[in-house]
Amino acid sequence: MSEIDAEVLLRAYAYGVFPMAESRDDPQLYWIDPEARG
Repeated sequence: MSEIDAEVLLRAYAYGVFPMAESRDDPQLYWIDPEARG
C-alpha cells in the first residue's frame, strides 16, 4: 500500500480531494477530485 502521511492527507481533504483504490486489495492509490456538490 502507498504511504500517505497525515499532513498530506489533511491538506488534500481541505482541498476536497481524497485517495482511493480500485479495490481493497489494490496497493495502487490515486487521487479523486470530485465535482463540487451542494
